[in-house]
Amino acid sequence: QKASFDALEKELFPLLKEIGILEEFSPKYAFYEGAIVYGGSNISQRLRELVKQWNRGVFFANVYLLNGERPLDSPKEKEELFLDIEGSFHEIKHPPKTESERAIWLWENSPSLAPIRKKVQVYYVTVPMKDNPEGGKKLRPTTDDTIYAWLTLKPLAGRYLVVSSVPHILRHGAVIETIAPKSYQF
Repeated sequence: QKASFDALEKELFPLLKEIGILEEFSPKYAFYEGAIVYGGSNISQRLRELVKQWNRGVFFANVYLLNGERPLDSPKEKEELFLDIEGSFHEIKHPPKTESERAIWLWENSPSLAPIRKKVQVYYVTVPMKDNPEGGKKLRPTTDDTIYAWLTLKPLAGRYLVVSSVPHILRHGAVIETIAPKSYQF
């Protein structure tokens, strides 16, 4: 599979860039009601982006960490299990077992998040695994599920900084803009 991608990389990247999949977006405002951070296997990268924006003077009153109770199973997640978002190793007596436990651990233990932790209220938006209608293995929650769970908190209407990562940015933005009422701006 990797060999196939490598062979097409030179053709694919210009096309992906042209349609905006590889494009990053910068915040338009200096203050937001909150920052919505999508979870998943890219949570460390997304939290680093949150720190980067804070250090640039982009502030928010609340942080919402959107995650599922999906078991950590990818090689990348297992490799990074004992690392904070800066890449520093930590001895962890009870390592996280799920995506949401990992996000909480990172939030609470990454030194570069300390200035943000002191100034904002954090909300852990955790969605359980779902029953599979066909039986068998449970299904991971979707992006939609996490947005609906966020809305149950009844966050104040206003502007929200959405923190995602390439190549998910466009989809994550489209999902939240479709599901959330128009009184929210992203």
